[in-house]
Amino acid sequence: LIEILEGNERICMKMFRMEKSLLLSLCKDLEIKYGLKGSINLCLKEIIGMWMHILGHGCANRLARERFQHSCEIISRNFKIVLVKICLMAIAIIKQLNPDFKEIPEKINCICVDDGVYVSTSLSQEQQVPYIRRKGTLTQNIMMVCDFDMQFTFAYASWRGTPHDTNVL
Repeated sequence: LIEILEGNERICMKMFRMEKSLLLSLCKDLEIKYGLKGSINLCLKEIIGMWMHILGHGCANRLARERFQHSCEIISRNFKIVLVKICLMAIAIIKQLNPDFKEIPEKINCICVDDGVYVSTSLSQEQQVPYIRRKGTLTQNIMMVCDFDMQFTFAYASWRGTPHDTNVL
């Protein structure tokens, strides 16, 4: 991992789907603001690097095990820990402009609602059925809303299939 972070920018982008400076900034933010820590056997950068690699390539724990030379249990446990911290980060970053918003006004103050973004996902056999698309691929639908300043005001990634736009409101 250190070799990648100190090496060529393209290799870091290929491995983690993120520029080195952004990856290091993410590590710093997760450590300082959200309390993510490394362990005796894994440094913080390696934990986040494993997480980014799994997400960026849609690979299973077994492939990450081969790549990073840690057990599936360690990879799975650390993946969940980072995911919780990233979700906390998302809650802190993505804010509703008006938390008292209850009904749809005649002119809604958003420029874009996108609910056609499908991201590949890896799930256990018993969890796959709701996420299977017509062509047999496993995907998760992500819905996002931007305001006129192109700031995300809403993002949700837990819907199975196609969520209805009114679920945003």
